Amino acid sequence: MSADWLRQRQAFVPVAAANGSIGQQVASGGFWSGLSVASETVLQTVRTIIFARLLAPEDFGIVALATIFTQFVFIFANFGFSASIIYRRDIDRDDLSVCWWGNIGIDTSAALICCIIAFFSSRTADNPVTAHIICIMAAQFLFTSVGSVNNALMRRVFMFKEITIVNIATTVVAFAIALGLILYRDAGVYGLAIGAVSGSVLRSLLNFYFVPWLPSFRFSWSRLRGHFEYGGWFLGVQLVTFANGNLDRTVVGTYLDTAQLGYFEYASNIPLSISTRLSQVLNSVLFPAISSLQYDLDQLGDLLRKVYRYNAFIIFPLLVGIGLVAPDFVRVAYGEQWMVIVEPLRFFCLYGLLRIFINPYHALCNGLGMPRLPFKWTLIYLPLNIALVYLGIRYYGLTGAVVVRLAVPIFMTVTLGREIFKHARIPLGSILASALPATLCCVVMAAVILAATPALNTLVASPLLRLLAKVGLGILVYGIAFALLFGDDRRFIQRQILKMAGRT
Repeated sequence: MSADWLRQRQAFVPVAAANGSIGQQVASGGFWSGLSVASETVLQTVRTIIFARLLAPEDFGIVALATIFTQFVFIFANFGFSASIIYRRDIDRDDLSVCWWGNIGIDTSAALICCIIAFFSSRTADNPVTAHIICIMAAQFLFTSVGSVNNALMRRVFMFKEITIVNIATTVVAFAIALGLILYRDAGVYGLAIGAVSGSVLRSLLNFYFVPWLPSFRFSWSRLRGHFEYGGWFLGVQLVTFANGNLDRTVVGTYLDTAQLGYFEYASNIPLSISTRLSQVLNSVLFPAISSLQYDLDQLGDLLRKVYRYNAFIIFPLLVGIGLVAPDFVRVAYGEQWMVIVEPLRFFCLYGLLRIFINPYHALCNGLGMPRLPFKWTLIYLPLNIALVYLGIRYYGLTGAVVVRLAVPIFMTVTLGREIFKHARIPLGSILASALPATLCCVVMAAVILAATPALNTLVASPLLRLLAKVGLGILVYGIAFALLFGDDRRFIQRQILKMAGRT
């Protein structure tokens, strides 16, 4: 390794996209991010089907409890340095170096604290395996931190094709390692944790491969304070968001048991995989775009309406379709022992539909320079959420825990959403109306499938054949309704796909 090669990588700072190309950059990023979501959802579905037959619900409950704990500690490790890199229009090598060392120091400390607390708590935990899993998964803090600046630079310059490659590769490798350990080493729940850590290692390595930047020993406390002042609000937002998002899991795992938590996790797996990953990629794509358009609100409004409209066309039929075929899907994919999750699965699909409206809120607040705004409304909602979760689980058990989740996107839409769009001078009604075309197509699809279900249940004895028939019918009806009612949108999507395919 020559000194010149090292200095070139340490001095590398990519140029942010110009405002005039933002629309095309978002379209390209949306295409690749959509491909990432679709691919990872398919892989996640395959993964859940296989592991559901290899492991017990209690195993997934252990991983879920460990994940809740490690995610909580990781909140303190993420002070928003990466977000600050994306937000600031002018950055240099000193900014990047400061953010990298800041991430490394904080994340390493968080990993050590996580392991110490887990080891101490293992003496009183009902299942000491949980503490061991926490220690393994804490290693993700350090491995993820190593490549965090490179990943932020990729998002800053809209390298979403490369990000998609990284996401798919890490998902495949994590799954393959976990499966190999479970099948050939009888590693059980440890295999899941080690697979996840292996994926984090590969992710950072690929981030360094795609972005030719390496950290130097340059450090400035004044620069660090500047980045912390912007990113510091992320700590408060993420703490309260974490509490609201994981309160139901915590109560299910303690008030009920780990088996019920395992059912809860599997009911939420695919719907949340779709909506959460959509949220992640939307915020990844929109954050740099909104940062560039924060002073051009007319263009920002047009961009957001298109984003909502076309994401609804893609995501709505997936979630509605899963809800419609839930009994046959659970029976075929997971087995009879998982049939208890059918109703919770349907409620999670409804939650995913509602969440689509709030997915871009963090990108909007951060890109418009208002990172403190989500903290206000998530903090206000927290006591209401605590009461709803307690009452839901106490009186309705597992299903009640899922139903009360529906209040989150509704509350955030009418409070945080209203305030954001008022600031951006965008009518909230126009944003909500953007999803009406996709809703209409889904209503037509649902009406046909529900009408055909009694006949299919009578004529087709095999759950697999029934499932395939309903899926095929749903795709056909939705496609016909979309093509007949919204031909201009179909042609627009086709043009964008052809443009993106022509660039590969």
